[in-house]
Amino acid sequence: MKKMILGLCLIAIALGISGCGTLSARINQRDVYYPSIYPGVRQDIIDMRTPKSDTTGPGTRALAAFDIPFSAFADTFLLPIDALFLLFNR
Repeated sequence: MKKMILGLCLIAIALGISGCGTLSARINQRDVYYPSIYPGVRQDIIDMRTPKSDTTGPGTRALAAFDIPFSAFADTFLLPIDALFLLFNR
């Protein structure tokens, strides 16, 4: 039972972390790269390239590097929505 609860907690944490760049790119409307294709991956790259003094925490760069494949997956899943948004809002 404890192993099952631990497994569910780990899955919940992984799902929470997985869309970090994707969600932050879509929530921050002031971002110059949204609306675009794969905004979460772009947001992760921007987070990795910012100077250390401008980051929000000590692990921001490592978390952004870890999040790139998960953001790519989430952005691929949301690609039809982004394409329609780009097509009709230009």
